[in-house]
Amino acid sequence: MARIQHTIPDQVKDKAESILQQQGFTPAVATTLFYVEVINHGGLPFQPTPLQNVPTDLTLKTLRDSKSGKNVIKAKNKRDFFKKLRA
Repeated sequence: MARIQHTIPDQVKDKAESILQQQGFTPAVATTLFYVEVINHGGLPFQPTPLQNVPTDLTLKTLRDSKSGKNVIKAKNKRDFFKKLRA
């Protein structure tokens, strides 16, 4: 079994745990269910609601692009990187 530890705002934790408790779920069970659903869907099993400090569409696109190698600057070292960046 793996151990997962995250830091989240107290208010989010308290509200979520209150709701989960009403539905008969512990945080551990809810986390496991969430991970299983991520696997089943191949990603988040829902469309996230915009929240403060959540990545923007541009940030998410940039992360996807960089993961696939699109628009990535490859360099031998720091000097080469900045040279290519200025080109």
